[in-house]
Amino acid sequence: MLSKLRFARSTVDHAGQRVHRGVLGIAGALATTGLLVGCAPFFPVRGNEQPLQMTVQGGDVLFRWCGAETVPAKSIRGYFRTESGDRSYIDVLNGTGDMKLAPGDEFSSLVPPPGIEYDLARPIPVTDEPITMFVFAGSTTDEIDALEVTYNGVIVSDLEGKWMFPSGEVSAEACEIDEPTGGAG
Repeated sequence: MLSKLRFARSTVDHAGQRVHRGVLGIAGALATTGLLVGCAPFFPVRGNEQPLQMTVQGGDVLFRWCGAETVPAKSIRGYFRTESGDRSYIDVLNGTGDMKLAPGDEFSSLVPPPGIEYDLARPIPVTDEPITMFVFAGSTTDEIDALEVTYNGVIVSDLEGKWMFPSGEVSAEACEIDEPTGGAG
């Protein structure tokens, strides 16, 4: 039945059956995509639309939940990756408890969200060097099912007095949207 398809020049295989190059090209592209996906890193690399804003106040990086619903979780983890030099991953917060992140709740890498106790708490550097920040929360330490937020290529020092969503949208007021930026995405 392949001989009835007319989207590429055909060729003849050893058994005399017609095989279209277009079909072979599509099959090859799918196989290559499958191989590349299998090699993709585990860590997320794109921002998302969860409404967890990030800002800098008084030299400390804060996060604010702008969602309409309360987010329950038993664990939370945060780390960043440097975007220059060795691109290493640095853990800044890790904790467990009974979190119920309500609309308007704030936390930092040093002050946990309500109901969580940190066993690791380090400051996030406020520098001119870009970082990618990751914040995850879930029902267990192994299951991320509450928050999965990535801020890509953020220059943290630019956020003093501004609130940024993971999508890169920035506002002067918490939980509002004013202007898109090129910093995340």
